[in-house]
Amino acid sequence: MQKSFFYIVALTFLTAVGCVGNKTGQGADKSKAKDSDTIVADSTLYGKVAIDEMGGQTFAFLPDSQSSVLTLDRGNNNIFGDYEGSHENDRWAVTINKKGTPEASVAQAINVTQVREFTRAFHIVNGQLVLDDSTFVQVLSMDDDSLVFKDLKTGKRDRFYRAAE
Repeated sequence: MQKSFFYIVALTFLTAVGCVGNKTGQGADKSKAKDSDTIVADSTLYGKVAIDEMGGQTFAFLPDSQSSVLTLDRGNNNIFGDYEGSHENDRWAVTINKKGTPEASVAQAINVTQVREFTRAFHIVNGQLVLDDSTFVQVLSMDDDSLVFKDLKTGKRDRFYRAAE
């Protein structure tokens, strides 16, 4: 009987201690999120260029998510990679200024297929090239031989060269 009483007291004590550590802030204001908790939606569109569709200052783009070609003004020379020489299966990452309006233009376009020829350790967030999962860079130029960029944190310029085949 004494052993049963001891086990019941010990179990009650452990249960009480466990409940104290698991209190939830039911009265806390959950609308206050830290800046680091804020999630920003990626505005990058992925797809292919539709070179035969237009000419001149037009950037013709067929997003994966749509069935019709977007015709955009080329914008301020923020097209990185070979647009006219783009192959049918080249993947592009594009962000758009004034989306959904007649004045829509390319904010930034990156030939993803061409970037893969220089490095595989990258992804794109909101049209911004990110190297090695954390280094945000500004693409300065990209041609058949090299990809030139500037680290946005340090300001240091660097370059990737195409690997010899």
